[in-house]
Amino acid sequence: MAYGIDLTLTGYLLSLTPLERLRRHDQALELIRAARAAGREFYGFDPRPDQSPD
Repeated sequence: MAYGIDLTLTGYLLSLTPLERLRRHDQALELIRAARAAGREFYGFDPRPDQSPD
């Protein structure tokens, strides 16, 4: 652990192919969109400014 940084995750991410990285990004984006939709359903509105498309 250099400078208090664990490079294990960085090494893992760099071992992925570009396609695998894109798939992980899409999975994370899907999770965020689901969380936002759940928040809108629970609270009845989206508190974020209308900047990013859903």
